[in-house]
Amino acid sequence: VKNNMDDTDALIFIHNINLRGGTEIMALNLMSAMNSAGIKCKILTLVPYSGKDHNILSVPSDAFELYQSTSDSFINKLIRPTKYLKILRRILEQAIIIISPKLFINFTYDFFPATPNGNNGVLHWSIIGYEQSIFSQIKLKPLLQRPISYISFLLKKKSIHRCLPHINKLIALTHAGKKEILNINPKISQGQIK
Repeated sequence: VKNNMDDTDALIFIHNINLRGGTEIMALNLMSAMNSAGIKCKILTLVPYSGKDHNILSVPSDAFELYQSTSDSFINKLIRPTKYLKILRRILEQAIIIISPKLFINFTYDFFPATPNGNNGVLHWSIIGYEQSIFSQIKLKPLLQRPISYISFLLKKKSIHRCLPHINKLIALTHAGKKEILNINPKISQGQIK
């Protein structure tokens, strides 16, 4: 990650800013609003950025390739389903050291276990609804792929739920979302959720 020499007040981490779906547009709008308010904000995307906005940074290509090959590996999915998260955590820790943001915000739910402790996260959709949609997608997979996908997602889900109490602030966009977060893990405190 190469950063401009200016200070970065806030760094938003997202899986793939190139997609331009709801999550990506929300991150871009937040970055724009913060920059307009004089808060220097950048976005860090895991998947290399294909645009020209100098406020959007990409993870180094070699780090992304290591992450991608690890997460795509059938053997890792079978016997080391969370190895890719350890690699991603190292990538994010390195990015935080280089960029030195005052505030780090994870915008990608699946990557919460990779978020370095003491940082922040935005939960911008229904957790229960999202997890149910993943299980629905698993049911559509070929019969032989379903058990591995099911076990892999159960382990990921457990890892996500377990890590949430270690996040500084969890930002929920609705009251229902706040209730869902509090029901996920009894170690999550009211004070963590904004």
